[in-house]
Amino acid sequence: DGVLIGETDDAKRKLDANSFLIWKDGQVQDFELEYKARVVGNNSGVQYRSRVMDPKKWIVGGYQMDLHPDAKYLGMLYEEQGRGIACESGQKVDLADKPTVTGSLDRPATNLADWNTYRIVAKGDTATHYINDKPVAEIHDVDAAKRSLKGVLALQVHAGPAMKAEFKDLRIRAFTPAPVAAPAKAAPGKAAGVSAGVEPTISWIWQNNSPADNQKVFFRREFALPKDIIAASLTVTCDNWQRVWINGKDLGFTSEWGAPANHDVMKHIVQGGRNVIAVEGRNDGGSAGMALRFSATAKGGRRAWIVSDDQWQTSLEAPRGWQEPRFSPRDWTPAVTVGKMGDGPWGMVLQPDSEGGTLPVDVTDKYQLVNGFKLERLYQVPNVQGSWVAMTVDGSGKLLCADQYGKIYRVTPATKPDQETVVTPTAIPLAGAHGLLWHQGVLWVTVNEGPEPAGVYRVTDSDRDGEPDKAERVLAMNGNGEHGPHALVPSPDGKFIYFVAGNHTDMPKIEKSMVPKVWAEDQLLPRRPDARGHAKDKMAPGGWVARCNLDGSDWTVMAIGLRNTYDIAFNQRGDLFGYDADMEWDLGMPWYRPTRICHLVPGAEFGWRNGTGKWPAYYEDSMPSQVDLGPGSPTGLLSGKGAKFPAKYQQALYAFDWTYATIHAIHLTPDGEGYKAESEDFLAGSGLPLTDAVIGQDGTMYFLTGGRRTASALWRVRYTGSESVAPVPAAATEAALASKDGAWEGLASPDRIKRYNSRIAVEFGGATTIAQKLAKESDPWTVIGGSMALARVGNASQRDVALNALDRLDWAKLDVQQKLNWLRAAGLAFARHGEPNADERAKVLAKIDAAFPSNQSEVDRELCRMLCYLQAPGIVGRTLALMDTTGPSPAPDWLAVAERNPQYGADVKKMIENLPPAQVIH
Repeated sequence: DGVLIGETDDAKRKLDANSFLIWKDGQVQDFELEYKARVVGNNSGVQYRSRVMDPKKWIVGGYQMDLHPDAKYLGMLYEEQGRGIACESGQKVDLADKPTVTGSLDRPATNLADWNTYRIVAKGDTATHYINDKPVAEIHDVDAAKRSLKGVLALQVHAGPAMKAEFKDLRIRAFTPAPVAAPAKAAPGKAAGVSAGVEPTISWIWQNNSPADNQKVFFRREFALPKDIIAASLTVTCDNWQRVWINGKDLGFTSEWGAPANHDVMKHIVQGGRNVIAVEGRNDGGSAGMALRFSATAKGGRRAWIVSDDQWQTSLEAPRGWQEPRFSPRDWTPAVTVGKMGDGPWGMVLQPDSEGGTLPVDVTDKYQLVNGFKLERLYQVPNVQGSWVAMTVDGSGKLLCADQYGKIYRVTPATKPDQETVVTPTAIPLAGAHGLLWHQGVLWVTVNEGPEPAGVYRVTDSDRDGEPDKAERVLAMNGNGEHGPHALVPSPDGKFIYFVAGNHTDMPKIEKSMVPKVWAEDQLLPRRPDARGHAKDKMAPGGWVARCNLDGSDWTVMAIGLRNTYDIAFNQRGDLFGYDADMEWDLGMPWYRPTRICHLVPGAEFGWRNGTGKWPAYYEDSMPSQVDLGPGSPTGLLSGKGAKFPAKYQQALYAFDWTYATIHAIHLTPDGEGYKAESEDFLAGSGLPLTDAVIGQDGTMYFLTGGRRTASALWRVRYTGSESVAPVPAAATEAALASKDGAWEGLASPDRIKRYNSRIAVEFGGATTIAQKLAKESDPWTVIGGSMALARVGNASQRDVALNALDRLDWAKLDVQQKLNWLRAAGLAFARHGEPNADERAKVLAKIDAAFPSNQSEVDRELCRMLCYLQAPGIVGRTLALMDTTGPSPAPDWLAVAERNPQYGADVKKMIENLPPAQVIH
């Protein structure tokens, strides 16, 4: 019947020593053995990777899966003629000089006398024992001197009391041998499966050469490390997204293959033992690949790496525990190389690892740069120093640079070609900074992603040793992450500190405000929230700007309604500006607002509201942008003041785009109370994830690349041309809120910024005064601005004053902008104070119903909005008819920018090729 039987008794078949039936077909190394067995009487077992101790007496020594009647020992690892009980049933063990229990497993109820299915899986220095498909023992033998990686297979008949062991259905399958840890005496940084010395080439890998849409692939790589590791990091990306684990620790998820995730994994590695990296990757469509680098540094500076290559194992399924070190893969297949790092379509997404390049390198010819300027890369930030996103110049002229998730470093830039840039960690007691400012001997820090609570900190030098050491939080807030608290700048007169926060930062209780504290959503019709849930619970005021005194007191709100302005800067005339973002998912939609430069006048509102609720730029209760820059990810904003540049570039603002690797020079020309602005590409090129910048005491521009755990570097731009670099004197002082005197008259100004400033001043004068003046007003802009002001600060009983004033205006005589804002003013009255009564509804319909359609796209949008709100007769059919005849939207001129980032640029190109009908969607 095919059953192998080993049996003893107390008479003729009694044994003095254990005896074994040895498999005659050679030795086993990495394998899977499955068999069925039952045992009565004493115990038995299966030897594997064992050695024949006495061939004449059939004595074997080595690893044994024990078949024992005691549940504590059934399925355990017993080392015959060796270390004895190494791993009891229900244990996970690291086996060195003595067993170290690292985890537990269930012990399934099993009757040894019944037929049960047993399995042994041995790979490298690991073995797992199974009973009826349940793991009962996991062994990691890290003792290189005593472990066995290859040997004979044998079945045991046990000496002692009478017993009977029966075996049948034995099946064995060999595996390709797995990498195994080197002996403990191996050189630092050197272990089997880990490349030491020179970083190996990173490959893009996948499960096969024909990736499917929405396909998930699971990757694993096991390796050993010595005991003297002092730093370890992991950088990973995947087209299209990935989640990564090391030794079962979930490091997080990213969906941007052009921005590799960089993790400090020092606290998660196992020194002197086995480790495993596991990656879940998904392909949304088209090309697919995962790329990874693990880097370890040992004492003495030796480096070692694990990179993505064909040594990885892959699967299309994710069995339970697959991310864990003691998981034993079944039916996993070697990864397939689909490209080398640097190959298309991805390019050099993972830059070569570096311990920190410290000598200046002239890279002017590698990038697009304005003539007369020189670009140098001063320092390549090693992984152990993180990814730098903020910087400032301290009192000695050195730079302070912050890792997005870690320490603050002091940097002494090289001043000569053969001089090194020196970087040292500081003892500043804060981490995870998004904003740094050194001002009058005090370091200001915006803590965002560190262990300390989020907020603005004032750090002083309590012991006067030159190092700020005493941190005081002067503004606490609820909010962190990339839409949290951000940058800090001093006012032009040096008396205030200005601070900006993104739209996920709840505004703390601040008593004073240059913005009337009447902000609201102001939506006439229901909006559609973001389809992916982004910011769906975030309401007005959105992103905001505030300032305080130099001691951190007396906070005042200065501006609101931003989305995620990361940085702010004062220009040469003392006016404040910000560089604001919008949601890249919304490209082509009518509510998308290109990244833009905003003039942050005191009291400014910029109309960000979540989902489709953003206010159009033509609404007069919102400030307009100074210049639209197109798609991008705004980070730094810098004034050229203090730079040894030609006058034009001293007076410019510099806007830093992380996604499309562009520094925009913004040239501002005064125009009334605002500016006209033009943008110029000052520096551009792929592979520059720009973050922050300063003008150094030497008059050069220093900037950083990094963020989101990407490889980081410090760069310098200097002017080498022949034009004068003499300082340009400041032309004015910091702007102030418009005076209430003359504010009403200012509502009639042809200057939109003056009208805005005047309306804010009028609102501070109170609703009663506004209502009295509005009742007698006839000037179109004054009526419109006054009606907006009254709707914002007045009450429902004063609504008729605004509606009557608007009704007095002749619609036919209003220009396009006045018509748009007549509708906005009426809409504010209803949004703030409720639906109109029958008479009010009739008045508004009589004024505008016949004007729709107007054949002017923006006016038709607002007419449609209002007429739908008022439920005008036939408005649905009239709107559908207009939609049928509406032409395509004009294509934006963004193709050149799209070339600077193949990942995001592909989406921009696709949008331009297939433009959504924005007017129809609206």
